[in-house]
Amino acid sequence: MISFLTEVADEGLAFHVDGDRVLLWDDGRRVDVDLARRMELIERFVGAPPSYLREYHSAR
Repeated sequence: MISFLTEVADEGLAFHVDGDRVLLWDDGRRVDVDLARRMELIERFVGAPPSYLREYHSAR
């Protein structure tokens, strides 16, 4: 996860995890938002934790 977060070059982005939801927002300084790129970041964020943590969470 730390490796992923340090690789994200988009400044002003924030991730928030709320239960089974992941929110991504920015600081509003950019007007040209690439939604496909944002979805890719969310997918990478969700896939970043090791599989045993995802399995543990889904089993709860």
